[in-house]
Amino acid sequence: MTTQFDAFLSHNSQDKPQVEQIAIWLQAQNLKVWFDKWELRPGMIWPEKLQEGLQQSQVIIVFIGEHGRGPWHDQEMQAALLKGVKHDCPVIPVLLPGCPEKPEIPSFLEIRTWVDLRNGLDDDAAKAKLLWGITGQKPAEMPIGATPGQPKPSATRRILIAAGVSLMLVIAMLWLFLFSGVFTPKQPLAGSILDQNGNPLSGVVVTITEFDVSATTDPQGKFTFAVKADKQMTVRIMAQKEGFVTHRQDATLGNTGLSLQMKRTP
Repeated sequence: MTTQFDAFLSHNSQDKPQVEQIAIWLQAQNLKVWFDKWELRPGMIWPEKLQEGLQQSQVIIVFIGEHGRGPWHDQEMQAALLKGVKHDCPVIPVLLPGCPEKPEIPSFLEIRTWVDLRNGLDDDAAKAKLLWGITGQKPAEMPIGATPGQPKPSATRRILIAAGVSLMLVIAMLWLFLFSGVFTPKQPLAGSILDQNGNPLSGVVVTITEFDVSATTDPQGKFTFAVKADKQMTVRIMAQKEGFVTHRQDATLGNTGLSLQMKRTP
């Protein structure tokens, strides 16, 4: 998927006013950011748009504020973890004003250098560091090797964090597979079509209207489908062939012995 945004802004909706101020400032720095208030068009399926925004962004910024993590905030962080590991995408934790001294941060974020804006959104040094994380261009005034606000975890803590990251990666991959429908089983539907004299009809176009899929009968008049559905369900099938009356009939997914008869057009 083509990259369209410099940064995706993941945040708790209760922290939106502060995040919007940062989004406006980043926009003034000639950066294009994915901010839900600006990108989610009314009437669209917003979870899919969130996923698209994550995939189309070069950097993911995770804001942690006074209100902690929100429900979709967690989902976005899991997707950020997956993208960060698979595509070497920078994931930048940003602490907002009002954030506790020891914020509750997921393990995979703790091992990343964060940006501390707890002194205020007008903290020029912190905002310069945020720009560095997004653009990769290091500010001239920052001493080489300086990483303010970043604690050095102990050896035991590093091991625990690494284990936590591995576990979260597994959870994120499972969530992604389930969200994309990989585990949805396929239900068969098959049968044959005859004319009014009992002869097999080839070249009949058979359509399952609910799934908008079609198949054409073979010389023996047989057709076969395998559609993704999590359970057996009743569907509407339609059979069409020139010179014959269109035939419509209900069928249950899983039935492989259907027999349909079509009459010639009067």
